[in-house]
Amino acid sequence: MTIGVNADARRIAQALTLPEYLEAWLCMPGRSMESHLVASQNPDGYRLDAYSDGRVAVRIIASYCFQHQRKMRLLWRKVCELDYTESIVDFRVRGNFGASVLELNHAGFDSADEYLWGQELWRASLAKLTSLFLPLS
Repeated sequence: MTIGVNADARRIAQALTLPEYLEAWLCMPGRSMESHLVASQNPDGYRLDAYSDGRVAVRIIASYCFQHQRKMRLLWRKVCELDYTESIVDFRVRGNFGASVLELNHAGFDSADEYLWGQELWRASLAKLTSLFLPLS
């Protein structure tokens, strides 16, 4: 997936890595009005806990394989009740100043259902991320 973002590479990198920003734009599939996301920093990445009905419904443990301002790779571990999957997420930022392009590749899904879950996650999340950087009118 590729999107245009009205921000420089530094601001995009912050949005992709800092818990307070992750909570603002990541949209977990199947969420309800009562659900919420809690992000926390780990020594080698971050953890996302998606709460629904007062309990953690989905946990993502994202560990950096490498992290640079313009390019990062994450080992993405999704834990959902008794189910556990691993995949790889690559982000790349091109451009600079106020007009950048964010490229995302999420690969290594175990099943078609996991692939569809990932597509839903990133479509909604990237749309929200883009909206956070729209100029005020």
